[in-house]
Amino acid sequence: KYKLRSSSNNFEKFLEKMQSSVRVIELALTKCILLYLVVALEIDCCTAVGW
Repeated sequence: KYKLRSSSNNFEKFLEKMQSSVRVIELALTKCILLYLVVALEIDCCTAVGW
């Protein structure tokens, strides 16, 4: 029973690490998408002003 309990503990820690890494990835993706949108909007504005 003790071995099983410790292994499940390790699994829970592993899941926590996975969740935190997923959050980091989601944040990075969100930042990239926002940056891309801002750049695209700025390019659109510049071309609109240029025309």
